[in-house]
Amino acid sequence: MDERAAVSTFCNLLSSAERAEMFELLAEYSTRVEKLAHLITRAEEYKLVLELSKRNLEDAHQKLLYSAGRSIALGVCLGVLCAVIGECLTVAY
Repeated sequence: MDERAAVSTFCNLLSSAERAEMFELLAEYSTRVEKLAHLITRAEEYKLVLELSKRNLEDAHQKLLYSAGRSIALGVCLGVLCAVIGECLTVAY
């Protein structure tokens, strides 16, 4: 027995009120499945937005670390230069 015949046999066993209730339940089920599909799609969109935000934050963090490293290196070089110049001026006088 194929599916269509099984459904027809089942529907023939139901009264018209039961049939109407069954169709109402199927329509409600269909609506809920569509809502669930929409929520899943929105969740995927939010996930992509969060991944992009994370990537941007990681890039900004790396730039900050690079900038801080350069600033520290420049500070060390200037400190050494000042110490050398200070030593040279002290020896000269």
